Amino acid sequence: MNTLHRGTSPLALIIDGLPVRSRIGIVLMMAHLALERLENSPDFAFARAAFELCRQWYDGERFDPDRFEEAYADENGGGVLRGAINARSPLELAAWGVLAGAIM
Repeated sequence: MNTLHRGTSPLALIIDGLPVRSRIGIVLMMAHLALERLENSPDFAFARAAFELCRQWYDGERFDPDRFEEAYADENGGGVLRGAINARSPLELAAWGVLAGAIM
């Protein structure tokens, strides 16, 4: 049996009461903050592509859903996963994790 995990932090409790689109909007805002943290990463292009994909989805643009999988880890060894592997600090790794969560 699956149980729904609910966060218990003050932020999680506030967000839980919001409509779904608003909660997704907050995830997108967090992804944007993560993107800013990754500006100096050599893998920034992967971060930018993942964020843009999330933004396009939120804005209702149509595209192939397989692009989410490719943004996470593409056939050429790129994507958010590659950026996380190459992270140079715990903060950078956390930012990659936020982007990975956004595209999931």
